[in-house]
Amino acid sequence: MDGRQLRCFLAVVDHGSVTRAAEALYVSQPSLSQTIRSLERELGTELFHREGRALRLSAAGQALLGPARQVQESALEASDAVRRIQQLEEGRLDIAVTEDLAVDPLADFVAAFRARHAEVWVNVLQADDSEAAAERVRVAECEVALCSLPVSRSGLTSVALGSRDLLLVLPPEMPLSEREVVPLSSLGDIPLVAGPLGDVVRDLVESTCAELKVKPKVMVEAGAPAVLPDLVLTGAGGAFLPPGVARSAANQGALVRRTDPPLVQDFGFVFRNSTLTAPSRAFLMLAQRAHVQARPDTALGIVRSPESAW
Repeated sequence: MDGRQLRCFLAVVDHGSVTRAAEALYVSQPSLSQTIRSLERELGTELFHREGRALRLSAAGQALLGPARQVQESALEASDAVRRIQQLEEGRLDIAVTEDLAVDPLADFVAAFRARHAEVWVNVLQADDSEAAAERVRVAECEVALCSLPVSRSGLTSVALGSRDLLLVLPPEMPLSEREVVPLSSLGDIPLVAGPLGDVVRDLVESTCAELKVKPKVMVEAGAPAVLPDLVLTGAGGAFLPPGVARSAANQGALVRRTDPPLVQDFGFVFRNSTLTAPSRAFLMLAQRAHVQARPDTALGIVRSPESAW
């Protein structure tokens, strides 16, 4: 027994004859009669008493009528629920993000998405690093992750969104503060505050400096990257921060400098190699547009975007 058979059964009941039911369903009368007979064979009983051209429900047909209507109503409710999600009238978006990207740029992406799709619930999951974010996607804890690229998880698709220059944020009284551009080769002489090894930004600093044969002078290690701007402002040392966080620190008195060469972080989205739900597809498209329109190109840093992320 399937939904099509029940729909045909209810049409015959509601229209009083196979002929009128076939017209309402836009099927041929023989086809509809065959469907009803097939349902009766499957159930092992007649559903209608046939009296000439008229049909009257049998006891079995009466027993089936209520449940059949419930199934039809449930199917319509299910179809409507799917339609509402596809049209973003409701639904859910789960996205994982590393802490360094949670404020800048994810907060702006979520704001743009919520402004357009206010009825979709957004759940942001934190990940310690890019591999952890990708793993959340792989085990289906979420559909999409925003993190540094590349990631090594197989079975996932990575889409570059852009890259950004991480900026060196310094206390106002630090001697190097008069320089407009700070050479990375001098990092061995600059006291730094940073996240622990394994942190996305810390690892980028360490790997870039290793290529330059420079040992960064990390004097304060903070388990929570969110406290780095406060440590800089209290004079504990300099820190590499995303452009948005750097601008906020500058507004509180910190000095922001570019480096030579720039410390570039590539980032983007990671998702499974399967069809995305409507909320996830809409979020990715809005995020790309918001990033391209809002990327800064100022003294506080450059954010580069590809021509088309997907």
